Amino acid sequence: MQSPFANRGKPVIGSSKTILQQLQDTKHGEHNILIYPDLKTLNEVISKHYKEALENRNELALFVTYYQSIADVRKVLGRDGLDVAKYEQEGSLVLYDSVRGYQTSEGVYSIMALINILFERLKKLGKSGMFGMTDMGSFFLLQRIEQLLSYKLSLPSIWDKMKLRSFCIYHEGDFSRMTEEER
Repeated sequence: MQSPFANRGKPVIGSSKTILQQLQDTKHGEHNILIYPDLKTLNEVISKHYKEALENRNELALFVTYYQSIADVRKVLGRDGLDVAKYEQEGSLVLYDSVRGYQTSEGVYSIMALINILFERLKKLGKSGMFGMTDMGSFFLLQRIEQLLSYKLSLPSIWDKMKLRSFCIYHEGDFSRMTEEER
């Protein structure tokens, strides 16, 4: 029998079509790594999968951006007809800045606090679970790889009893700068 966490431990990588198929197969409880080759590919993925998460899966969705402004992410998410303003207003879509979330005085704890707040919100909104992607690029900008590794090691590979499909996302150029041991 196949594990309910089939993607666990395998980075999600490839073309936008390949990544989208792998995202489609993820289950609540999984905590994955997604490595994207460029912003064009990432934008194709998020424009399609956030629409899927919000409209078809009835999930609350979080995107923590690094290489693009929140305004640019809004435009990307709206490309396939997603009503970004509607979902943001109702609290089902949350866009957040990676530097603010990971590199401020509260550090990584502000992202974890946000996730906990969003879990309370998803219950109130009657959502089926949460889908989130957080870009880890700010750790590379500020050369804080040690802090990144410490943070990643503190997180579970399975969100036990949490209805969360989560992805820490890395630009391929950033990920390739890490040593084999760090990966």
